[in-house]
Amino acid sequence: MRVFIDLDGTLANSSHREHYLTNQNMSKTQRWANFFNPGLIVRDEPLEGMETVNRILGSPEHDVVFLTARPERTSEATKSWLAKHLTNFNEDENPVISRPNGDFTPAGVWKSEVLKRYGADPFLLIDDDKNVRSAVAENFPDSQVMEPQEGWEQLRSGLDMASEQGSEEYLDGGEGQPLSVVQDEVSSEDYSDMDE
Repeated sequence: MRVFIDLDGTLANSSHREHYLTNQNMSKTQRWANFFNPGLIVRDEPLEGMETVNRILGSPEHDVVFLTARPERTSEATKSWLAKHLTNFNEDENPVISRPNGDFTPAGVWKSEVLKRYGADPFLLIDDDKNVRSAVAENFPDSQVMEPQEGWEQLRSGLDMASEQGSEEYLDGGEGQPLSVVQDEVSSEDYSDMDE
């Protein structure tokens, strides 16, 4: 089963960066540039779910993709953070899909477009943003779209059942076929040149 996992607010505690988003002394571009500062991203603390994600990263029945609205310019910091907190993370097997630099499309719309390009329906999406969950659920009615707590519980339950049964077939509803990954080109447009 393909599992798409969000980062900020889902796996990564970005609360120490959120004050930038409400700083009225900065332009909108400056607020977002500071919120997505790679030097601050690497300081995010992990949230609940890391152990479960690490377990599914080691499972051949799960095809894990990290789908984040962070701009592409944060990719190295993001991969470094994932490698630090997830011992089973492998950037070749678990791609990180970031929003192109300078793309301010609403996250739910952008993530739905990415998921359409992947053609991975049905899938499981775990995301803390209710607007993203709503948009994705509307576009992919055959997929599972869950908030983090619910997603971690479902994945843990599947892992525990598979462990008890001595089989991995319970991890993806019994199909047992991980889906292939398609890598898309990402724009290298400089994020800092965006207009408000």
